[in-house]
Amino acid sequence: MDSLRRAVLQVDWDDLEHAYGRASDAPARLLALVGDDPQARADAVGYLDAAMLHQGSVYSATGPFVRIVAGLLGDPRTAVPVADVLPWDTAPRPLRAALLNYLVLFVEACRLEVRDEELIRDAHPAGRDEADLQRIREAVRACDWRLDPDPATRTPPPPALVEAADDREYGLAMAARDLLACRKVVPDVFDAILPLVGDADADVRTPAATAAVYCLRHESLGGREAALAELLEDTAARSSEPRERAAIARLLGMLGRRPESLLHDRHDVVQRYL
Repeated sequence: MDSLRRAVLQVDWDDLEHAYGRASDAPARLLALVGDDPQARADAVGYLDAAMLHQGSVYSATGPFVRIVAGLLGDPRTAVPVADVLPWDTAPRPLRAALLNYLVLFVEACRLEVRDEELIRDAHPAGRDEADLQRIREAVRACDWRLDPDPATRTPPPPALVEAADDREYGLAMAARDLLACRKVVPDVFDAILPLVGDADADVRTPAATAAVYCLRHESLGGREAALAELLEDTAARSSEPRERAAIARLLGMLGRRPESLLHDRHDVVQRYL
């Protein structure tokens, strides 16, 4: 059994959820990422956006799914091109680059600017019975209901869903727990993407660098800024791509660093960030 299948089997996907319900379909999507079917591969990348990071939200399945995706970045099979994932994709790109772009979105969705203490308060509201929160969760999971886009044939949501939607404290608690679980994955994401900051392909380097800088907001990654800044400086000095150099200047600024190797760069795109 290869490492991907082993990682997939270690997760109880039926007990987790994404934007559209139970995450029972996640294993097939993960395996499709490095499978032989180009369309299934593209669909699996789109699934990461539509189901696991729907409109910038995370779910209980998002963290385990992203951890496995990050572990695939070094797999040679992620160097293959992927196209037509979304309507606005203009050209094929390496699968690795597409996955890195979604990892940027994942780290943003983790809202690392908010301290863990605030989320913990929401996740475990004072005076609220945990058994009652779990009762609501199980009742919601037992519902077999989907929103019908046609108002003429639409049926009303079951009472359990109405109760959950009206219970603001319950909604905040579940959302905070999903965020906290996702944040635990961020250090693993950082370690997986760091080698790609110096990749030979600029389409890979730029999202890798962006995701790495965003990851440094995680409380456990303090002290890694200097090494990453040095790596970005070295990449900028060797880059012939103005947009990449501009992106690095912006990222170095986020780290509170002067982009020394770019201070004399006269390209208009780069100058905007100096």
